Amino acid sequence: MPHHYIKVKLVRLKRGQVIGASLQKIWKSHSIPISMNTRLMKALVWPVATYGCESWTLKKNEETRLDAFEMKELKKILWVSWTAKSKWVLNKSGVKKELLDTVKARKLAYYGHTMRKQWRKR
Repeated sequence: MPHHYIKVKLVRLKRGQVIGASLQKIWKSHSIPISMNTRLMKALVWPVATYGCESWTLKKNEETRLDAFEMKELKKILWVSWTAKSKWVLNKSGVKKELLDTVKARKLAYYGHTMRKQWRKR
C-alpha cells in the first residue's frame, strides 16, 4: 500500500484529535452530563476523523489505531488518566466501542452502492 493512503488516515485522525482538543471547555464543564458529551463527540469529532473512510483499506494495525483514537477521546471527556483501563472507561461513559463498527458499516454501504450502480449499467 502506498505511503500516501496511510498518511491520509493518520491526518484524518489527527484532525479529529484537534477538534476534540478545541472542545475542552465543553468536556470540562460539570453542568454537561457525560452522555451529552459522548453524543457531542460522536456528532462533532467522529465525522472529521472518519471523513472518506469508505475508501480506506483497514489493516489490523489501523483498526487498533481507530480503537485507540476512540478510547483517547473518551478518556478526554471523562478526564481520566491515559493509563485508565478501557473496560472501566467504557463502563463509566456508558457506551460501547462503536467507531470501528461504524467505519466498517460505512465501507459496506459504499460497496453496496457501487455494486448497484455497476449492476444498473448492464
